[in-house]
Amino acid sequence: MNNTELIPVPHNFVVNENYGELTIEFKWSRTMGAALLVFALIWNAMLVFIVSKMPPEMRYFIVIHAGVGVFVLYYALCNLFNKTLITCNNYNLILKSGPLPAFNNKIIPKDDIAQLYFVQKVKRGKNGTTISYRLYMLDKNNRSKSLIKVLPDDEAARFIELKLEKFYKIENKAVAGEYDRKN
Repeated sequence: MNNTELIPVPHNFVVNENYGELTIEFKWSRTMGAALLVFALIWNAMLVFIVSKMPPEMRYFIVIHAGVGVFVLYYALCNLFNKTLITCNNYNLILKSGPLPAFNNKIIPKDDIAQLYFVQKVKRGKNGTTISYRLYMLDKNNRSKSLIKVLPDDEAARFIELKLEKFYKIENKAVAGEYDRKN
């Protein structure tokens, strides 16, 4: 696939190009957020019940479980409410997620970007297989850096990769380990 081919805009993406600036905005996975929210509420309710029945001297054993419950609840809320905004201008590539802090905001000088590519991540667990896609860049020193850690499908990842390459006039080259474009 080359930069002159048209790729349809993924259904949950909003793309704007004006005056030397490109913005791509997309919502996080609402389905995953809803599922995780239900799980977190059940988990945390069980912990509250268990703690209410425990002797006070035993409650410190539950700290790790409470931490997991809080983390899963926060991640669920991030999936329900957050959006990622990618802004490209003549100087920088800016990645922002919000409104809840997600700790993956970045500002990358455009001159540091040598190549963009994405990979498929397959996680196999006892409850099934999860597939996600991650967007990476190679910097001028040929070092790989993660840009976006979770994209829902290869079309979304491919769209972002090609749109940014076209905007920054980067020739699309193969990178070892990238997702096979022939699929």
